[in-house]
Amino acid sequence: MFELDHPNVIKIVEVIDDSKSDSNLESKEDEMHIVMDFIDGGSMQDRIEKDHPLQETQLHSWFLYAARGLAYLHSKGVLHLDMKPANLLLSDGVVKICDFGTSTWGDQLKRAKDGTPLFSAPETRVAKIKSAEAGKAADVWSLAASFYYAFYWGREYTNIMQVDSALRENPVALLSNPSGDGVGGGDSTQELFLKEFLCVLLDHDASTRMTMDKVLDATYLTPRDGEALVVESEKNFLGPLIPGATWVGEL
Repeated sequence: MFELDHPNVIKIVEVIDDSKSDSNLESKEDEMHIVMDFIDGGSMQDRIEKDHPLQETQLHSWFLYAARGLAYLHSKGVLHLDMKPANLLLSDGVVKICDFGTSTWGDQLKRAKDGTPLFSAPETRVAKIKSAEAGKAADVWSLAASFYYAFYWGREYTNIMQVDSALRENPVALLSNPSGDGVGGGDSTQELFLKEFLCVLLDHDASTRMTMDKVLDATYLTPRDGEALVVESEKNFLGPLIPGATWVGEL
């Protein structure tokens, strides 16, 4: 994972293997420590708990960053397998994907570990991931589930089991917001667009679920007027997020 270098993916500095045995077989006493860049802005989970309900405008920019980082990982053959708000760190408003403890390369699925149940794709609850494409599809679900949770927490749900139950519904429950920012209350236009986008991504059928390259091309993720996308550095990444974006920082 050392070669991963993208502004929306945490940089791994060092991996310390503190195995207690010389055997190639894993032991419960084996430990591995991953040293990463220090990020002092907390996680999206922290912001959800502190500032709920989060505004759609804030979630939109975070969604842009997270999608871009995940697309980069997939382009490098990496499956994250535990996308969730706690693993989306914030640095000056920029999202960085972190925690590769469950991650694996697409050709090493036998070493894959289970992610967090609340954000796990429905197919992974009944069977192990058996292909790289299945792993990518599971990541897309988890990304969308993370933003479903972020949007609805404090609006409609205040209990984790409520979120879990809604995500298990097929199709996933997309509730209206009677006290929203739209005219006369209700959902604003952008909130409706977000819900429509989440509905597409949270497809219970992994074979028809949108892939990350399609996610980046989605209308919802088109940068908006006045929206600046912060870029720290650009080396070996997937390319511009979306044509027409406003960049801040050096390229």
